[in-house]
Amino acid sequence: MLTVEVMDDFAAFPTLREEWNAVAKDSYATIYQTYEWLSLWWKHIGSAGNRTLHVLLVRDGPTLVGVAPFFLESMRLFGSRGYAHLGLLGSGSAFNRSSGMFLDDGPSDYLDILARSAYARAVAQELAGYFREHADLFDEIEFLNASPSSVVRTVLVPALENAGFACTTTDADICPHLTLATSVAEYLKTLDASVRRRFSQAQKAAEERTLFSVESPMSRADADEALTALMMLHQRRWRKLGYPGLFASPAFTAFQSAAAHTFLENGWLRLKRAVSADATVAARLAFAYEGRLYDYLSGFDDEAPAAKRRPGIALLLSLMDDAVNQGIRSIDFLRGDEGYKFELTREVRRNANILVVPTADRSAARRRAMRIVRFRAYLRFLLAREWGLLRVQLQEHRFPASLYHFAAFRAQRLVRKLRAGTHPTAPGP
Repeated sequence: MLTVEVMDDFAAFPTLREEWNAVAKDSYATIYQTYEWLSLWWKHIGSAGNRTLHVLLVRDGPTLVGVAPFFLESMRLFGSRGYAHLGLLGSGSAFNRSSGMFLDDGPSDYLDILARSAYARAVAQELAGYFREHADLFDEIEFLNASPSSVVRTVLVPALENAGFACTTTDADICPHLTLATSVAEYLKTLDASVRRRFSQAQKAAEERTLFSVESPMSRADADEALTALMMLHQRRWRKLGYPGLFASPAFTAFQSAAAHTFLENGWLRLKRAVSADATVAARLAFAYEGRLYDYLSGFDDEAPAAKRRPGIALLLSLMDDAVNQGIRSIDFLRGDEGYKFELTREVRRNANILVVPTADRSAARRRAMRIVRFRAYLRFLLAREWGLLRVQLQEHRFPASLYHFAAFRAQRLVRKLRAGTHPTAPGP
């Protein structure tokens, strides 16, 4: 007999570290389900607003066999509950606030439930039973960026449907990836001639150390310096394009710094930078966990003379080469359809966003309250997003010229959206 207990006190988090990560390892989880990633996300990002921890621990006797790392968020109307939803730790808020108009803006590329491999179906059944018994606790359960092989998609959603919940699945971002059968040198030979030539030139430039040299920070001080350079390069490029940039958020900056320190201690951090004339012209942040390399975030100076030899690609190839030497064959380029990813691979995973709602009918007053709260959240989201974009122009250009630049930026985005026919997305990792 399995049991479910609720952990809602962050002070109890550290006591779970070892058994949490043991479950993560046995369930073939990604780095985004580790105790380290999710506890730091909650500490620096997730705990803001009307959110409380609602982590469900599934045990077989004393043994932890499943973890459903939820938070419960309540949106209130005139002091009363207007809308409440369960989301997974590590999520962003764009999808929820925009009612699905925008894709997830969170820092995690794969989100999932943890379950030991021998217990996956039993854990799913136990969780479905818990949600059925506590359906008055929430108005929806939201799963973002669930991969095709996730516990959520393979066993939990079917169990929820069997328990009487309505589940709606929509496409999320794609995640290009590849598996290296041999060395990076042999892999490059399989690419198109023009791509192979450009990538080989980048690799050769790094080896010659004339335009730039590649450094791999080992100490905490060196890692901090490289991460600071990455943040600066990332911000400079995205602000030039008209976006605030990820590191405009102090919470996101603190989260990434804390994660880098912890991952360095765990041996999971992979961080490289390209230096030219004592200046960093490119930097790349990646993670290595359980046989997979996650190419997470990069920044580069597109105006530096070294840019013509694509130092960012040289860093990626260096990361891949190190990974192969360490026995890592799986390279994950994470969510996003940037062009360089499809120069490297044609293999993709299509993540999904899944919305789960109870089928029990709500009262008319309850439905009206829910619609008001959701619409209010949607307006706040859009206004905050547009204000963030306008602020970039106000900081880069004087008034009233900033208004012209903002209008031109929005027009370009609209044209791009119409041509692509896809969800508009903010720049992500």
